[in-house]
Amino acid sequence: MSQQILYVAIGPQYLAMALRAAAGAQAAGFAGSVMIVTDQPNPGANAAGSLPNTTFAAVATPAAPPFGALDYKTRFLDFATADQVLFLDADILVKADVTPIFLATGIAMVPEIYPSPAASGFAGDADFPITQQAGLDQVPFWNTGVLALGNDATGKALMAAWHAEWQKFSGWDELSMLRALKSQGVTPVALDPKWNDLSLPPKTGSIQHWFGGQKLLPEFQAGL
Repeated sequence: MSQQILYVAIGPQYLAMALRAAAGAQAAGFAGSVMIVTDQPNPGANAAGSLPNTTFAAVATPAAPPFGALDYKTRFLDFATADQVLFLDADILVKADVTPIFLATGIAMVPEIYPSPAASGFAGDADFPITQQAGLDQVPFWNTGVLALGNDATGKALMAAWHAEWQKFSGWDELSMLRALKSQGVTPVALDPKWNDLSLPPKTGSIQHWFGGQKLLPEFQAGL
């Protein structure tokens, strides 16, 4: 089965991050294709964009920052061209071959570092009340920065539900994913946390996720 890593990179900074992450994945041994969904000009043969087996999907710049890019993230499977897809947030450093992730069957993610939505900063989100009404405020949930799934009926149904739930408030995407999983009756496979290292620096995971303000730290900024 064909395998693909997919990024959504809106804005020049995020395109630079995605290019670096993709280069890291290929250098570590990933031999599948790479898809980068971006509103930026195709870097073509430029040094930063000369990645083998990489395709760029052009999209319009979202009109509603700061969450507009999630319109594309919550329907990323629309841009996929392989049988198995690994979505990675652009603010990631890939330190090891990600090919083993594709051995997971079904939907696969790493649990959030918070025990529940109620215990996290998401409790202040506009869609927290409906998440609470669904009985999902006190349950473990998932970080969507690393998400593996099949480009099949199950994967497409989950993505459609995720996008529909996200569109209700167009905010962050974690709570909408939790509701989508429930609506589809899907329990994700829990990946080893090394595949989405959410810890504070220093990080040691095979996939290091420099989310939020961590993106400003010198350890992440080096080389951008």
